[in-house]
Amino acid sequence: MAKPVKPSMGCGYLVTLLLAGVGLFVLGAAVRTYGDYEEKVNPRIIVLAALGVLFLGGAVAYLRYAKKVVAEAEATGRLAEANPGKPWLLKKEWQGETAPPPEPGARLLDAYTVPTVENTDLRAAGIERGVGGWRFGSTHLGGTKIVMTMIAVGALAGCIALRQVHWVPFVVVGMFALVISLVALDLWFDGFELRVIGEEVLVRKSRPWGAKEWRVPRSDVADVRAEKSMSSGNRQYHLLALVGSAGADPRPPHPAETFAARKLRYQLKRAGKELGVSEPEKMGGRGRELLEKMATTPRFEIIFAKHVPGGAVLEVVKAGVLADSRKL
Repeated sequence: MAKPVKPSMGCGYLVTLLLAGVGLFVLGAAVRTYGDYEEKVNPRIIVLAALGVLFLGGAVAYLRYAKKVVAEAEATGRLAEANPGKPWLLKKEWQGETAPPPEPGARLLDAYTVPTVENTDLRAAGIERGVGGWRFGSTHLGGTKIVMTMIAVGALAGCIALRQVHWVPFVVVGMFALVISLVALDLWFDGFELRVIGEEVLVRKSRPWGAKEWRVPRSDVADVRAEKSMSSGNRQYHLLALVGSAGADPRPPHPAETFAARKLRYQLKRAGKELGVSEPEKMGGRGRELLEKMATTPRFEIIFAKHVPGGAVLEVVKAGVLADSRKL
């Protein structure tokens, strides 16, 4: 078994130096601007000084946060090494109380039951379940949307103020404003619908310029994948996606194929050009190897929710969507 990667502060120090450097540069620009203007109370000076202080404060806050994360990771690693085979001991504070250890010889998967969640709890998490299917939104993230929008507006205002000062802070703040704006827009326009129509599963993503749809056979749905998408305070939110059964088609690409399938298809196409053949079966060992990998790669992966709270709600949604999608 490969050794786990040990946490390191290398990138943390690099990001801290970058933020602090930009902050000092912007403060220096504010000082130079202050000396050039006869009118000392100038909006440009105020904006530059505020941005410089924010960058320096962000550098200090990020350094403290990075050190805390690395310390927690190191502590968890030491605990895992001291207690092999006991994952229930590796809990975080936000995960609540630790469940009692299982009885020796108990079949954990057979004893597991999906927790019960009321419809009011689902609606409080931005989820609606009805006869027609599931709807997922971000109505439960009203405060986060407002905060992200205010940060984006402030960053855009700072970017405009810096455009005539120097191109370095202008580019840095502009990139930050772009990223925050995209995050804010994603939160405001987050909306998915999952419905089962006959023998098909329909996933619709709402967008300001029109909805986008994916349709897949119910028989091709193999699993529901969940991964962390964002954190807000002590709450963690997850992205959910329908995962297709293994067996990506090497010829016609699926509209929602995975990155792994797309990469294998590109490698297969490049190998065909190098060998001067178009049929994968005629590419020899290289072609067979790529075809075997595609045979074990999921056919598709379709995101149908982005901000589902962790805990019981996440387990209920995963189990419910999988049961509805695979029901025969």
